[in-house]
Amino acid sequence: PASETPPLLARRIGEDRGLGYLRLKNTLGNAGIVAHFDAALQHLKGTHGLILDLRETQSGGSPAVARALLGRFVTADAAWILRAPRGTKRGADVAAERVSPRGPFAYAARTLVLVDRWTAGEGESLAVGLEAAAGATLVGTGMAGLRGDVRELRLPESGIVLRYPG
Repeated sequence: PASETPPLLARRIGEDRGLGYLRLKNTLGNAGIVAHFDAALQHLKGTHGLILDLRETQSGGSPAVARALLGRFVTADAAWILRAPRGTKRGADVAAERVSPRGPFAYAARTLVLVDRWTAGEGESLAVGLEAAAGATLVGTGMAGLRGDVRELRLPESGIVLRYPG
């Protein structure tokens, strides 16, 4: 419907329209966002820099979606995040998850990632992965630091949705 919020916002900005701005908002749990993201990057191909806005991505998400999006920024197989089962001791041998290049091209221009306290779950993982594997620069405030997947519980009487790390 026309009243639905688009899954992302992609614009060319600046005087020469040479800078890309791409905003994802609470869409990292939807596998369909990958095709929209790919189309947006195609539109922004050739820009001399990208601002990727990951503020307000607190609704959890899918590791597969985050990995797919990150795959558009790397040119070679790279480590991007450590995931450890609950109870794993700090310093224990934990293998890094790896990401591979994906798509017809890798976005190679400088990338700034906007983050805030509402950057959580896979939004937080994606931001950290962009910094580690693609050399992106994180800009903003501290992220949520949830250290786990975000789970939801809808209270039956009020309909209020509680979100907590699981």
